[in-house]
Amino acid sequence: MKNSIISNTISKSALNVFNIIVPLLIYPYIYRIFSANTVGKMDYATTIFTYFSLVGLLGIYNYGLREIARKRDIKEETNYIFKNLFVLGVISNIVVFIIYFLFVYYTINDSVLKKIMYVQGFGIIGQILYIEWINEAFEDYKFITLKTIAIEYSAYVPFFYLSKMMETIINMLQ
Repeated sequence: MKNSIISNTISKSALNVFNIIVPLLIYPYIYRIFSANTVGKMDYATTIFTYFSLVGLLGIYNYGLREIARKRDIKEETNYIFKNLFVLGVISNIVVFIIYFLFVYYTINDSVLKKIMYVQGFGIIGQILYIEWINEAFEDYKFITLKTIAIEYSAYVPFFYLSKMMETIINMLQ
């Protein structure tokens, strides 16, 4: 079933607004509870992670989106393209995951930064499941929007709860 242009536009616009509003709500809270030094380390770790992450993705999103959109009416070819790109993504992300952890282990000396980078490194494995390009090729923006909002909500609610709990523990220890 093909979605209407209006429905896709509304869903994509809602997702874009959500992606703008969430950081505006989250970042002030992060900067309030963590020191400038810790935030700097988190940003540095995110930068390094992003470079590795891009290598792990290998442009699969763009290529998969283009190829599946062109052949979406031919189920056998769509399945063939999806399977091959998924396997390629699994292999590339596992290799990058191993290289990333070796990089962190051998080059990062700051223990706090190392822990932050290890935690972020698991995002590379998460990329294996990032197959948004298949939904976008089939123009299922309503599903993409609802899924993204649900996942972000399920990630940020525990973040607020755990950070409040950590803040309480730190205050008790002082």
